[in-house]
Amino acid sequence: MDIFKIVFTGGPCAGKTTQINMVKKYLKEKGYKVICASETATDIFNMGFDFDFIDSEIDFQTLILQTQNYKENLISNNIKNKNQKIIILYDRGFLDNKAYFNNCRDFDYMLKEANKNELNLLDSYDLIIDLVSLAVCNPEKYETKSNDARKETLDYAKELDEKTSNMWAGHPNLSIFNSNTSIDDEFKLVIEKIENIINKTDFRDIKTFEIDNSKEDFDNYNEYNSRLLNVEEITFFNNNTIYKRTYKGSTSYVLSVTTINKSYIKTLSYEEYLELIFKDDIIDISKYKSLNFVRNQQAYEIKFYSDKTILQYVENKMNDCVILPSEIKLCKQKENVLR
Repeated sequence: MDIFKIVFTGGPCAGKTTQINMVKKYLKEKGYKVICASETATDIFNMGFDFDFIDSEIDFQTLILQTQNYKENLISNNIKNKNQKIIILYDRGFLDNKAYFNNCRDFDYMLKEANKNELNLLDSYDLIIDLVSLAVCNPEKYETKSNDARKETLDYAKELDEKTSNMWAGHPNLSIFNSNTSIDDEFKLVIEKIENIINKTDFRDIKTFEIDNSKEDFDNYNEYNSRLLNVEEITFFNNNTIYKRTYKGSTSYVLSVTTINKSYIKTLSYEEYLELIFKDDIIDISKYKSLNFVRNQQAYEIKFYSDKTILQYVENKMNDCVILPSEIKLCKQKENVLR
């Protein structure tokens, strides 16, 4: 049984619900089984909850976390048909909560109380569709009337949009879509990405550059605007790669497979990781720190090795051009098509 968990995220007024409904209709017509989970915060507000019932922001976010957890468990525990591909579409996922915290330690505390960890939540989804808010792309069209739960001012919506993108930084399949195009054109790009993930044909053109930077050049990057992982990259004789990723004391294992006919990324259990380690021939192991962040609707990864620093990204083709952050200093171009 193939189950694909896809999160639609983005700032307020990004068109998440519209795109989810269009994707659901398209996939069902293609014969897939599709399950949709509505936005948890909106569900809670629509039930009549407001801040008069809740003592603090962390209590409200805890309520969202608990409800989101219940919904996801309800879905996963009741899928019985094992002969079909099943697509689960989430209107926001666990990591969206973090964007609403002014202090990340409060978010960490909330996860600890719920016996969860951030990295495993991040890697629990197969694809993140990040839709950029109208507050950023077309501020004159930003409005709050279409959703009673939308309370954010224009400036706060812009801030939330960037914060939300960076809460998902470091996810192996984070795709960003601008809302400065028509709904139909955006849908075509979104569904193309989803079908590539479902069919395991997501061949990515990764741009690679060596840069003249050290880790100290990025001192202003922190867990509010990026995610810094410790990575052990294990390459096998068959060119498959496992990324052993560690963050805040938790570890996850991500497998990247690329052949002539297929390309995909999946999260492994510890048992699956051990099985591959002992079964396949390892030809290389490298270690580095991986800084992941989103700037100007473009996701970046910077790899800090002991002897060099590498910049990588998959170009967001909805942008007119890639505008590198000013602190990045290209020293020698090494552009390749990688896994």
